[in-house]
Amino acid sequence: MGGDWHKNRDNFRAMREEIKQLHAALNAGQSIHVETTLSGQEKAQLNLIERAHQNGFEVTLLYVALKNKKVAINRVHERVKNVGTVYQMKLLKNVIVNQIII
Repeated sequence: MGGDWHKNRDNFRAMREEIKQLHAALNAGQSIHVETTLSGQEKAQLNLIERAHQNGFEVTLLYVALKNKKVAINRVHERVKNVGTVYQMKLLKNVIVNQIII
């Protein structure tokens, strides 16, 4: 597929393709595993869960919460340092602000 992760358009295209492939897998009777922050794609995730139920799958949700947004940001910094991956920190901070912090 290709694309540039710096470009929002390419990210959205990749997300649409992912959802398309997940639905195709469910329609083919294949089990799937999805990790998500549930930010900005609630409807897509709910549709995916509904499709799984329609195809006879059991759906299990596991939610992992962090103590606060600073812990989440520090975890990303560690991944960047150890893996060499670059994240858009501004985007991450916006996502974390919109999440429930326990």
